[in-house]
Amino acid sequence: MKEVIGGGAHHSRKPNSVEFTLAYWPVALATLHGSLGAEEVEQMAKGFDEAFGRKSTHVNIIDARGVRERPDALVRQKMADFVARTRDESKRWSLGTVIVVNNALLRSAITAIHWIAPASIPVVAAATLEEAVEQCSKWLAANKVAFDSDLFSRLKLHAR
Repeated sequence: MKEVIGGGAHHSRKPNSVEFTLAYWPVALATLHGSLGAEEVEQMAKGFDEAFGRKSTHVNIIDARGVRERPDALVRQKMADFVARTRDESKRWSLGTVIVVNNALLRSAITAIHWIAPASIPVVAAATLEEAVEQCSKWLAANKVAFDSDLFSRLKLHAR
């Protein structure tokens, strides 16, 4: 069963929501929908806090393909505050984060930002959930983190 924080099942989600699941552990998966406001940032932060609370090595996927507009300055500041607050936990428990976005220009911007100002963990932009899954499997394998053999098949099904 999926542990979902925020919007609930796909068919009943709110237009603006964050679905956060640890059902694919050691992958923490956040799926964003609509416009991101302060409430959605809080939902995502609660999910990542739960992942860090497991005190176990993992990877993160943020599927932002459902985001429909650029977050405003207040929301961007809340996201920056969350990243700063969790910097030490991220370094200790996360091997990396993949952000999935449809827009090639946005993917390039994410890459450039992390070249200029590297995060405490690797952050990679991907065009598809499948690309994100491939990157996560490499990080987990390289760090000898055990995971179910069907984990990535299940995650790829989630993308459909």
